[in-house]
Amino acid sequence: MNNIEIYDDLYKILDVPKDASFRQLSEAYRTQSRLCHPDKGGHTNDFLRLRKAYDILSDPIRRRYYDTTGVTDIRVLDQLKRFTPFATKVSDYVPYFLHNVLDRLFNFKARTMASSIGLATDAPIEDMDFAHIAAFSYVHMWSDYFISKLVDKYMPRKDGTDGPNNKPESSFPFMRQLMVEVLSTLIAAPFEVAAFKAFRYHYKGGSALLDYFTLGADPSAALYKRLLHNVLLYFRTFFSSDLRLVLGLITFRIGYTLTSYFFTSLADYCHHRSLVAKIEHQQKKKEQADQVAQANGQANGQGQQKVDEDEDEQPDLMRDLRKQSLGELAWGVASVLSTAMSYFVPSTMFSIYRLFYRLEAGSGKSYFSPTILVRAGLLQSISSFTLDAIISSYQKGAELFGPK
Repeated sequence: MNNIEIYDDLYKILDVPKDASFRQLSEAYRTQSRLCHPDKGGHTNDFLRLRKAYDILSDPIRRRYYDTTGVTDIRVLDQLKRFTPFATKVSDYVPYFLHNVLDRLFNFKARTMASSIGLATDAPIEDMDFAHIAAFSYVHMWSDYFISKLVDKYMPRKDGTDGPNNKPESSFPFMRQLMVEVLSTLIAAPFEVAAFKAFRYHYKGGSALLDYFTLGADPSAALYKRLLHNVLLYFRTFFSSDLRLVLGLITFRIGYTLTSYFFTSLADYCHHRSLVAKIEHQQKKKEQADQVAQANGQANGQGQQKVDEDEDEQPDLMRDLRKQSLGELAWGVASVLSTAMSYFVPSTMFSIYRLFYRLEAGSGKSYFSPTILVRAGLLQSISSFTLDAIISSYQKGAELFGPK
């Protein structure tokens, strides 16, 4: 795809303004790809140019460098991204920090844990330390970053940028992503296990960073001993009964990701069909307006019989319009429902804290409790949706106020 030369303005190719949001870019790409796709009679080069324009503008960092330099070579843009890896990663960190601040204010994580272990809705809930709220997401994010770098170094992608004989895509992209996810979760898992224990044991320490794993077991010890104790407890997680929690966390995150991907793909498809139905509806309305105008123009020069024939055709047009309108509405509703299910269903099916509680309590406690899972899934869905909303808003803000 990178071999396709583009000399036109990428925004003109997608027919969007220069301050277009990610949603506008996506809608424009879906609409135009339907028109110029080779399977629909379009030209292959036109479709590849459209895809390349979208690949550049939909990536905030590539888009920023394109706006600054005008470069349309993806290899050059990605090289520019590598010159500022730390800044890019810090930019990714900000939305998670904002989300964790909200989590700390509204106690989402603690409430989700309380719901997962079956506490009554009116039971008092202890506030969690910020470190226990945020550690897993930060460690997982940085682990994902460095492991991805190592995987790209020793298992380079065949993305068509190294030569004409390479395949367009790697033959095992899913396995690469799965490998990175499993290793990142394995490294970060002890932090989430410790956070769950901190909630269960009502930890109230003066310094959660120094007592993250010890949970205040040796507050009077020297600083280096407290740090060493935490490091030893981190590794002890992999050689104790807590290993079951680590393996359960990895398994549930994979299940969550796959289930969420399925419903997200379904939501994207429904949204695409909604846009197609909207376009067809607008075309039908235009055809009706043209026919009415033509009929009115010919009414004076023709007899009453022709006018009556035109009037007889109107109910058919109205039925077509109603069908198009109902189709647009149906696909729009399906898109919203699929998006909601992409949050709620995975959060309900794969409740990590419920699994932790089940593994710690033993066989006397069942994992499957509909009321508990629905409550915990609803809270987790709200938290996940809030994070995605923060990330989306932050990206839009970065595009709007970032350097041009």
